[in-house]
Amino acid sequence: GNRQNASVYNLDGLYKTYSRAIRQYPLAGPTKFQQILTESINQAKSCKISGEMVYQILLILTDGAIHDMADSIDLLVQGSYLPLSVIIVGVGKDDFSLMEQLDSDEELLVDGQGNKAQRDMVQFVPFRETAQDIHKLRKEVLAELPDQLVAYYKHSGITPSQRIQ
Repeated sequence: GNRQNASVYNLDGLYKTYSRAIRQYPLAGPTKFQQILTESINQAKSCKISGEMVYQILLILTDGAIHDMADSIDLLVQGSYLPLSVIIVGVGKDDFSLMEQLDSDEELLVDGQGNKAQRDMVQFVPFRETAQDIHKLRKEVLAELPDQLVAYYKHSGITPSQRIQ
């Protein structure tokens, strides 16, 4: 949508931004995540440094296999120390096996320097497996988010604030 104000605050905002973007930027290869991950990491760093209690969620819709895997892994390892989660939805019939690797449910990602991610912060959902059931799609897309958020705050030593009435 808008690089100067890239935040979307609710589902209506997400829908409007998606509708605008899909007309402006048609899905086409090669699929590279480096630029959007770098931008999201910079925003999350900025929030963390300023002390804002903001948790960023990056939603990526992709129609193809990733072409900058090593760079993406390096960035995701870096991002695992920040208030950030990445949700990737694969649309179409392409091979998404590398996306499954990014969704490090079995083993945390390790970057090219041997640094291990602090936590799992990626959820990958193949749209074709949930396309016929919107409730299943919602469930799968958001399945790991609560645990990712709690893991970030726990690793950062941040405890929940008292609830404001």
